[in-house]
Amino acid sequence: MAERVAVFIDGMNMYRGARDAFFSAYDPHTAGQFDPMQLAQAICRHGPPPNEPGSRVLSAVRIYQGTPSSHDRKGYAADQRHRSAWEKKGITVVTRPLRYDGRDSPPHEKGIDVALAIDLVAMGIDGDYDVGVLASADTDLLPALEYLFRRGVRVETAAWRASTPQNLIVSGTTLWPHYLRRNAYNAVADYRDYNLGK
Repeated sequence: MAERVAVFIDGMNMYRGARDAFFSAYDPHTAGQFDPMQLAQAICRHGPPPNEPGSRVLSAVRIYQGTPSSHDRKGYAADQRHRSAWEKKGITVVTRPLRYDGRDSPPHEKGIDVALAIDLVAMGIDGDYDVGVLASADTDLLPALEYLFRRGVRVETAAWRASTPQNLIVSGTTLWPHYLRRNAYNAVADYRDYNLGK
């Protein structure tokens, strides 16, 4: 029977990771965007050996990210278009409101890593997947991976890679790392400008 693979994507972490690995600060804001479904499908296809064809099936794709306030009309509208495009593909989008600390400070995410960690652990313990893949390089998520490993739940990690590994490493384990290089990014890149509504 094929293993059910669920992919949990830390949206902003993976976006920034792609920009850091493959682009410069001068590239347009669309550089670093990716299609979560295509990314998850690629991860599912390239599991650890022996990785026989048909041995893994993608059962869930979940992306976690902050959402702008409706007071930020342009950002809010772009976010809604982006979210709608993902949901039409069957992706579960989990959001938390962005936090605005002041006029001179850019908004930042609050609670996204906690929401992702809770779902990753709860769904693993409940048996909702056979293999959980965490797409993120955020070390705040390491305790969730460590807990699942101790409980015997199979987990893997995925992150973009330029010259040095970015993957999360759990000491004393052999978690399978998906090293996503530039060719992997090119295959799942999404350069659509959601600010333009096209």
